[in-house]
Amino acid sequence: DYDNKWISVFSSDGKYVNHIGDGFLQGPKGVAVDTEDRIIVVDNKCNTVLVFHAGGKLIHKFGFRGNWSEQLAGPHYAAITGRCDIVVSDFHNHCVKVFGSNGKFKYSFGSNGEGNGQFNAPTGVAVDEKGHILVADWGNSRVQVFDSSGSFLSFVNTASEPLNGPQGLAVMSQGVVVVADSGNHCIKYYKYLQ
Repeated sequence: DYDNKWISVFSSDGKYVNHIGDGFLQGPKGVAVDTEDRIIVVDNKCNTVLVFHAGGKLIHKFGFRGNWSEQLAGPHYAAITGRCDIVVSDFHNHCVKVFGSNGKFKYSFGSNGEGNGQFNAPTGVAVDEKGHILVADWGNSRVQVFDSSGSFLSFVNTASEPLNGPQGLAVMSQGVVVVADSGNHCIKYYKYLQ
């Protein structure tokens, strides 16, 4: 809940349960939950990532504004790998950064540009069951697929299946990704890595 500066929690049937992060967050954008039920929140305004227990207690936070390895500039979304690493889209640094569950920087990939593996303001990120990292490349209107180390593999969409400012991503089973296509005001489904 960006305007209220907290994360609203709902039951699986859509009923409001509570909210967390009140007093800690300035501009929450992306949220992910790891296998230990920790809630990972990307704070876009503070350029930080905060990790909470499921009950709402802050465990730790990391990141601050800048362009060095451990710094972020307008982070948008987070995803969790099978090893509980935290994958963060770094919008203004035009890259994706991967941190350990403790917040320690591990590696980054991507740079500003239009080529394979380059980004123009990445937003949504997702990780599939094989460890592939999918990235919504907002400014280049595409979704790219990388292996678990950040090496480029392919694009999801093609010229015949265009996107316009993709944002959120969700990976489904059997190589299907759901894309929030903000510029076309719709949700699209794509099969990838067939």
